[in-house]
Amino acid sequence: MTSKPQNLLLALITLFITFQTQAQKKFTVTLKPEPLALPNRLFYIDSVVDARAVKDNIGMAQVGMNNRQVDASFDKPFDVALLTYFKQMTPKQTSQQRIIAVMNELRIGERTYKMKERGTADVEITFCRLDSGRLRAVGTYSDMQESGGMDVTAAHDRRLATALNTCITKFNASDWPNNPGTLYEAAAEWNSTDNAHNIVRSMVRNAGIYEKFTQLRSNSPVSQNAIPIIQRLEGDLFLIRDKATEKKLREPFGVSDGTSVFINTFFYNVNSGKGVFARVTEEGRYMAWFDHYMTATEKGLWAGGFGAIGTAAASEDLDLIVLDLKTGVIRPVKLYTVDELFKDDPELLAKFQQDRNKRDPAVMLSYVKMYNASHPF
Repeated sequence: MTSKPQNLLLALITLFITFQTQAQKKFTVTLKPEPLALPNRLFYIDSVVDARAVKDNIGMAQVGMNNRQVDASFDKPFDVALLTYFKQMTPKQTSQQRIIAVMNELRIGERTYKMKERGTADVEITFCRLDSGRLRAVGTYSDMQESGGMDVTAAHDRRLATALNTCITKFNASDWPNNPGTLYEAAAEWNSTDNAHNIVRSMVRNAGIYEKFTQLRSNSPVSQNAIPIIQRLEGDLFLIRDKATEKKLREPFGVSDGTSVFINTFFYNVNSGKGVFARVTEEGRYMAWFDHYMTATEKGLWAGGFGAIGTAAASEDLDLIVLDLKTGVIRPVKLYTVDELFKDDPELLAKFQQDRNKRDPAVMLSYVKMYNASHPF
């Protein structure tokens, strides 16, 4: 039986987590120029085209004491922030050619391990000339930066600047002036009319490994038809291994066997074992499933308050967890998160708030299903 002091500590921990969760709903990145040597530079960048698959944010960051996932964005509109940066890094000079930067990918993220954190920045740019009103690509370059530390969130701007500069440097070192170029075509991506590249609507779900969220959303696994080895552990949790090496898959965002979608528990549960994936049971704008949601801070609070017994108690009940296909953010469905989840459906939100059984995860799932049915994606 739990003592009164333990009950009080439990209430304080729950209140603290709730307060921290509500404290910050967005993370802002300010791009700062980094020193960059571009010998014999023959170009300047004066325009930006946003060709990203996900335009609602630039990824996610983990904020607050409980490392809650929130949308990340620039401090200015996307194209304005990048154009300001490019003009600082490649100022126009006499006899230089105009180049347009088409942003195929720009996304930041964080990975939390049991004993460390890693921050990432993923960038892909197609550099184009303007030819009779049409874009002609003369080079596509990508870079991924990753670094660790005690607070990787604070370094997102540096990683992003390094990735951008690496792409610019690669382009500058190429033979682009002698490249006639090819007409630019945007890569296949998710949209509301292209069902083949919509993980929810596609008639044929491509089996394989999704290294990134954007690949999952667009039904475009990086290793198409390379169906991994999928072994059930318990409930809707599965151990997934690479088919060729039989090694546990550690960091892909998700996988598909051609029917179901599996999300890597690594992205939302610091207690998760390597290669453990959760099977999605509800599909739509919100992909939903049941599992334990636990950040490193929550784990520390529970362990500090109750020791090993407290950590076990915190993991006793399954949470309803959702992946927002619009933003890529994974979060638990809780009383303190539904305002954000259902903010564009006031009627459903009001109905949920008045439901006497709203704390029941099964009831929460029924509302997620109602939302998905009313907001096809």
